[in-house]
Amino acid sequence: MLTAIFIVGKLGPVEGDYRYVLVEKVKHHGDDQSKVEYDRFKVKLWSDISGVLQRLREDTMVSIKGRLEEQNGDVFVIAELFRSF
Repeated sequence: MLTAIFIVGKLGPVEGDYRYVLVEKVKHHGDDQSKVEYDRFKVKLWSDISGVLQRLREDTMVSIKGRLEEQNGDVFVIAELFRSF
């Protein structure tokens, strides 16, 4: 099973102890190019210290290296390294 992940996207809303990261979907030929759609990933920090990720402004671009982990039936990206820009 694939567990390593690298994503680049913008920060979305905070919900509880995690934050959404929005990644723009790739458009296929013939799709409506004017409408932007996003995949939403639930992200937590590996150390369970959510303050750093939670304090950044919404719509901030981030790159995240991490792993996938299941917790109580939900799949999360556990961020091991992240950079905002």
